Amino acid sequence: MRISLLSGLFVAMAAVAGAAEHTKDTPETIKKAVADGKAVILDVREKSETDDGVLKDTKLLPLSVLKNATAEDVAKIVPKDKIIYTHCASGMRCLKAAEALQKLLAGEKHPLVRAAALRGLGRTREASGLPLLRADAAHRGSWNDVVPRAALEGLAEARARAEEPAVRAELAPARPDLVRAAAARALAELYADVESRTPARETLEALLEDGFHVVRAAIGALRSLGDVRAAGALDALAARRFLDGRLKRMARLAAKGLRAAEAPQERLASLRDRADKAESELRKLTERVESLERPRGAAPARKAAPARKSAVGRKRTPRGKPDDDRKRPPRRGRR
Repeated sequence: MRISLLSGLFVAMAAVAGAAEHTKDTPETIKKAVADGKAVILDVREKSETDDGVLKDTKLLPLSVLKNATAEDVAKIVPKDKIIYTHCASGMRCLKAAEALQKLLAGEKHPLVRAAALRGLGRTREASGLPLLRADAAHRGSWNDVVPRAALEGLAEARARAEEPAVRAELAPARPDLVRAAAARALAELYADVESRTPARETLEALLEDGFHVVRAAIGALRSLGDVRAAGALDALAARRFLDGRLKRMARLAAKGLRAAEAPQERLASLRDRADKAESELRKLTERVESLERPRGAAPARKAAPARKSAVGRKRTPRGKPDDDRKRPPRRGRR
């Protein structure tokens, strides 16, 4: 079954907080995300239905299995780095699958399992799951802060610009460094599809004055943000004398990558301007050299007249001589 059939099916995404709702993404958006390798489809139909055919890049997890599955079982099937869309024949089982995931996450207390579920929730990009991600981003007390860090990763995956205040709140100096580092990366992801990235760039550049973990995350975030104007701040960071060598190397590579990834149109326009300027300077230099080589008072040398062709089509020099050294036969006089 080809992926184009996706537009004829009712697709829904798993929701964890609040009432489950169907996704608002268009079929074209879903197909493009799947084609680009950024998303997969979680088929919650039963095996008897999927035997007739499944969509491309589909992961099979029947609803009957999902109801009795644990978070660890789901984590083995659901990819960790892709958006997850669930679908069935009519859309009803998608909502039931979302409710099953909601109960699964609500009752999960282990921080590592909950963190994996939060990342998966963010990849669904479902608006109803944002309140839970926002609440867990401010969570305190989990081992190694894995829960708030995973919640921030989920907010980054959701690409919800409305959650920017919640992400910025986790950049506060009072928060742990690992949480602030995750918030820095999340901020860059929130601006990935935004034309004006100045607010995020300025915030991340200010973080270059922080501790090791935060600075390392800020360097990576500036690189992923893709704003070439951050190259200067990264160069200044790499030039510091008493900075950790690992951070220096990361800053140099990030600045180099930003310049290399500059927009092709801007680079082409810059190259054209340089070529025009070089051509103008070369013309002026040539005229100056010619004027220095001419004797004083001598008129500029004239260009030779182009070669002309005779009546029979032979080339002649400007003086009217034939272009070869062969002698012409003597003309016969009149009798």
